[in-house]
Amino acid sequence: MSKPFRTWLYKTSRRPLFRLVLITAAVGILLVSFTPLEKLSYDLSFLARPGVTVTNAVLVYANNETLDELGDEHGDLSRTNHARLLDRLAKDGAGLVFYDFVFSESNRVPEIDETLARAIANQESVILMAAVESSTEGGIHVERLIPPTRQFTQAAKGWGHAELFGKVVREISRDADYQHYAVWVAATQIQPQKFTNANPNLDRWLNYYGPPDGEVIPRCSFQDALAGHVPAGFFANKIVFVGQDFSLDKAARLKDTFDTPYSLFGGSPMPGVEIHATALLNLLRDDWLRLAPLEWQWFGAAVWGMISAGVLYSLSRKPKFILGLTAALGTVLLCAVSLYVQWHAHWWWSWIGPAFGQTATALFLVSRSPKPDPYVAFISYRTEEDGAAALLIARSLSDRGHKTFLDVRSLHAGKFDEQLLREIEAATFFIPILSPNSLARCVNEDDWVLKEITHALSHGKRIVPILKSGFNFDAKEGVPNLPQITELRNYHGLPYSNSDFEGFMRRLTELLKLP
Repeated sequence: MSKPFRTWLYKTSRRPLFRLVLITAAVGILLVSFTPLEKLSYDLSFLARPGVTVTNAVLVYANNETLDELGDEHGDLSRTNHARLLDRLAKDGAGLVFYDFVFSESNRVPEIDETLARAIANQESVILMAAVESSTEGGIHVERLIPPTRQFTQAAKGWGHAELFGKVVREISRDADYQHYAVWVAATQIQPQKFTNANPNLDRWLNYYGPPDGEVIPRCSFQDALAGHVPAGFFANKIVFVGQDFSLDKAARLKDTFDTPYSLFGGSPMPGVEIHATALLNLLRDDWLRLAPLEWQWFGAAVWGMISAGVLYSLSRKPKFILGLTAALGTVLLCAVSLYVQWHAHWWWSWIGPAFGQTATALFLVSRSPKPDPYVAFISYRTEEDGAAALLIARSLSDRGHKTFLDVRSLHAGKFDEQLLREIEAATFFIPILSPNSLARCVNEDDWVLKEITHALSHGKRIVPILKSGFNFDAKEGVPNLPQITELRNYHGLPYSNSDFEGFMRRLTELLKLP
């Protein structure tokens, strides 16, 4: 590492803004790595989901009223009625039928199965579901898929599992028990060129089109479909999803609903068949959500840390309500941009942490350590020898409209003031007033004037020494042999004049490049 780079790095690391950005960026990186905040970002995004219109799919539900009207003596929906529905869908010109009912066992009456198999084959494009059998083997919970009976699989276009994983369903299901997800099987039937050789086990996040009661996907009941109580063309050339929507109190054993992001904010659980419909539409429309790689999220958090910290730091001297309003607008802006990218480019990330946690961190830090006032110059002096001259120079610069920092307190003793260092950093120029005795006490390491000179030199300040009558860097007494003093003498000094003060001030403003 070269010396100039080390010097630059050292100076930069000592700047308040650098420390502020570093802390804010680190907080953001930690927050986007926190899994609960990632999931919360995904879930909350659907509260702001814009409206979506689905025109190529419909839902057919078997509900409590279906059992009341069409159920057999055992309270089940008979296979004869399933066959009637499939015949109706074929007659109306339905496209692929995703049938979310399980037919893994043969009926006691073979003719009934023959009727259903014939209806499946007649429809020509039916995807069936496998049943799941749970068991315990050697203390380990095992689940196996049981496919539909051979008679039905031969009549159907395909079959797969319909398992939905996770307490809250957020992702498109992958293979289970070496069998494709039925939605993937359906997608392959509809667009074989796209899905036949694609990987079904990638991370694909569900892009819900609306809450379960939002009727984003057109729907009707099982019994209305059989009775023809649907608009003309309702099923024509549509993907038809047939499933269940039973209430817990009336048909608990048939309950097939799951928690979704909407459920966390008061929405009802969503029927499994609607989740399957969402997954299939996501695949066909290619609008399933992609989670940005963690490295990208770290980079985004670092960038937001720089932006939020930089903007708030630049405004930190403004009234508190302006600072708070800016932070709030920044939070809204990051949320809006993140959601826009999610809904239009289908990428999402853990934006909750940066939007709220990072911005709040930056706001807190700049409130505790605001940006110093932008002084044109910091005037360093010995109170007893040079106080009058320092006040006169500061007032003259102020009359010309230029703000200077002048510490009118005694600098003889006391704890070194960190705020004073920040004022030196904030000033464009550093003006030490040097009289014959002003540097004598610099032999003491805790001398204030020495610390001010050292800090100005270490931060590369533009230095204009004011040399009062009788001061000479080559004097044998009163000028310590210190590296800081040796470096200070390299700067062009300006002789101070009481008799021609106006002329002195003109020369000073020229050196300071002031109007």
